[in-house]
Amino acid sequence: MRDKLSNMLVYAYKNVPFYKHLYEEKNINISNIDDFLFKLPIAKKEMIINSEYSNLSKEFLTQYYGNELILMNTSGSTGQCLDVYWEMNDYKRSLFPLWIKRSIKTSDKLCLFFANQYYENKIIEDVGDIIYSKNIMMVNKNNWNQSKLRSICEKIAEFSPEWMILQPSIAVLLCHCINNNNIKLDKIKYIECTGEVLLDSVKKLIKDTFKCDVRNQYGCSEVNSIAYECRCGNLHILEEVNFVEILKNGQKVPNGQEGHIYVTSLQNRAMPFIRYETGDTGIMYNSDYCKCGDKHKVLKLTNGRKTDLIDLPSGETVNAYIFVSVIERMNQYLDGCIKQFQIIQESYNIFVVKLIVDEDYKKSIDLLKQIFISLIQQDSLFETMPEFIFEIYEDLFLGENGKLSYFINNVFNSSL
Repeated sequence: MRDKLSNMLVYAYKNVPFYKHLYEEKNINISNIDDFLFKLPIAKKEMIINSEYSNLSKEFLTQYYGNELILMNTSGSTGQCLDVYWEMNDYKRSLFPLWIKRSIKTSDKLCLFFANQYYENKIIEDVGDIIYSKNIMMVNKNNWNQSKLRSICEKIAEFSPEWMILQPSIAVLLCHCINNNNIKLDKIKYIECTGEVLLDSVKKLIKDTFKCDVRNQYGCSEVNSIAYECRCGNLHILEEVNFVEILKNGQKVPNGQEGHIYVTSLQNRAMPFIRYETGDTGIMYNSDYCKCGDKHKVLKLTNGRKTDLIDLPSGETVNAYIFVSVIERMNQYLDGCIKQFQIIQESYNIFVVKLIVDEDYKKSIDLLKQIFISLIQQDSLFETMPEFIFEIYEDLFLGENGKLSYFINNVFNSSL
């Protein structure tokens, strides 16, 4: 671990302008790893977005211009938009420890869900509801309604997957549809939840519906998997591929105390992330905190990511990921003009869209609104004749605990 960490820190200094500038600005000695660990400043997403220095390694510029790198667009729970690049072999290596822990084989039939599909780092238009690729079924999360959801569940049953990867909010919609329509999915033996907080009630619903092993996986696009749930229900850090720290006010806190989660990827050389703020809070424990026998440290999330659902007057709910798809498309068409976004559902038909945009688009609110509405792939949303109120902000905004949810449902919150 220490050698991997040292190698990545030195690599970032030598090859990545963003970190070279950061290290030199703080007068950090790259030959002394302890100097790194005690002096190296944290890196936040907005720092990388706003920096004049590239976070892309110069070693991979040829692959970047040749569209040979893997692109993983992320807005996360903060709504801050960042393109993340991986070299293919590094990407595979970053997932190897996770594959060892999963109770499935690579040959097992998989069902997963997507908002956009890419070819040569460009979004593919009109990809359809379902894509099949060898032993994988990929389901489009856009434009769902009750009828379409039932059709999708029936097609999933026909495909008969042996495992699924999905967000808990997607799982809830599937579970209700499957139970209400008596749809049988008998061959699923493993479900992996990711991207949001997995509540105990949701985990129970998934287990009761699918009668299979359900595990939680915590990670982010920037560094891939950070921790994985063991049989005892604890998240163990995947220390082979990521170095995790719990900090408060920039200082490391003792094990057992809460702080903000920062991660250093030991694998992503194309776009290194060093002491990177995840936007989540948690507590770290030594491995003996858990009785499963895993020797890796335990990470307990105390304020993780949760995606709200859009409420419609009919009682139907729609996953808010449809807005992520819209923002990704706008950024592709408008050369990454949106730096951060937040959408608030104030009532069934009123949505406030908050944007941070490039200088050239600050006076183009009508154009942005027009494009935004035209790209929404959810017919049932327009049955309410929605009103979208656009607001342009000057600075990146953060919510409570230094974090911002990209979608807030005040219809739901006001009913609590």
